[in-house]
Amino acid sequence: MAKYDLEFKMKVVNEYINGPGGYKTVGERHGIGHAMVRKWYLAHCASSMEGLERKKTRTKYSLEDKIAILRWMRENDASLTINSAKFRINNPSLIAAWRIAFRRHGIDGLTEKRKGRPSMKKPKKVDKRKTDYVKNLEHENELLRAELAYIKKLKASGINIPSRLLKSNHGSLRNSEKNSD
Repeated sequence: MAKYDLEFKMKVVNEYINGPGGYKTVGERHGIGHAMVRKWYLAHCASSMEGLERKKTRTKYSLEDKIAILRWMRENDASLTINSAKFRINNPSLIAAWRIAFRRHGIDGLTEKRKGRPSMKKPKKVDKRKTDYVKNLEHENELLRAELAYIKKLKASGINIPSRLLKSNHGSLRNSEKNSD
């Protein structure tokens, strides 16, 4: 649960707006710091009640959003607190981190980085029987190609082809002869 609810925040902001004293006085009356009163007041000024509501989910900011927020801050010479209130960013130090990253690394500093350790990739299990089978088939394929090339050379040179070579091919020579013509 949030430390301060919306009703309490509105009470503090209204007291600051309507009552005597500044951030420090109002903060002391309610037992909170003057920076918190200022933050709530600026959030209220920027987007009324919505600025004081607690966000339900964590917001991810795209690269374009970060650039736009930093550009607006520079063009308007706004402080981190004012900038965070305008764009409903609860943590002004987030904008400060973006600004530092942009100054050090340029646009690459603003891109999303994966956190944590990289996942361990498990080596794929290789089935030895399948690899042996594939190697045997490749070897047999090479032998058949060599035999076929030998038979074609014999035929091209006009030498009689032994019948044992023709019978073992089961018609593969005849099919290749059709394709070569």
